[in-house]
Amino acid sequence: MRPSRYRRSRKLPIANINITPFVDVLLVLLVVFMVAAPALNVGVPVNLPKGTGQKVATDNQPLVITVKTNGSVFLGDVAMTAEQLDARLTQLAATNREKKIYVRGDKNASYGTIMAVMNNVAQKGLTRVSLITEGSSNGANK
Repeated sequence: MRPSRYRRSRKLPIANINITPFVDVLLVLLVVFMVAAPALNVGVPVNLPKGTGQKVATDNQPLVITVKTNGSVFLGDVAMTAEQLDARLTQLAATNREKKIYVRGDKNASYGTIMAVMNNVAQKGLTRVSLITEGSSNGANK
């Protein structure tokens, strides 16, 4: 009889799949998305009023104007004076009258300030304007 070192091993290959690396990757992705998700909101925090209404379908990035409680106005996350906002809306009206504009007004903000912003938008001929409320899942309600 020959020594066992010359014989081939008759062990079967391992047929189990090790899912530990897969689970590790999924947990890392979960943590990354949990950290990144709050940063995906529009930059200026406001206390939005509750509301219901028809959802607005989004096909491109809208222009977001935010009115805070203290009366400050933001375009995106950049603070603007009334004159700066007026100039930006005039430029937008000259290039793209179909641009969607969302107005986010804090529920404690002055109604007059929000209406002044809406009138400024309307005077430029921009007609696709919506008010954002807290109850909207995609970001805007009419």
